[in-house]
Amino acid sequence: MSIPTPTGFGVLTTYAQVQTLLVNANPTQLIVFYLTGYPCPACAIIAPHVNKWVAKFPTVQFYHIDFNTDAGQNHEACQMPSIPIARCFKDYTNTEIMIAESGGTNYGYMETMINNNKPREVSILTQ
Repeated sequence: MSIPTPTGFGVLTTYAQVQTLLVNANPTQLIVFYLTGYPCPACAIIAPHVNKWVAKFPTVQFYHIDFNTDAGQNHEACQMPSIPIARCFKDYTNTEIMIAESGGTNYGYMETMINNNKPREVSILTQ
């Protein structure tokens, strides 16, 4: 069994997919990995909130990673102390660090973390 992928999230299942995504991303792009595993009662609790993230944060790239896949087991970016967990990455090629992490059912903190690190929308003024 597995946890359903949240609405609009990409799915990463291999080490190579995670590595390629992180290395090739625009340095200003915020990437959020939502890591889950089965069984995960907390995942069901926060699912209604996580399912709204793509619409709420359109400038952020969201990906679901199941802990039981190659990506979840082998990539250092996916190692998790608890599930569910959201991890944010930006400019991974130069820093190789995550910029924020939140676990458990505290979806409010997860949303604040994403909002504080999302790429800012640029408005173009015309005359």
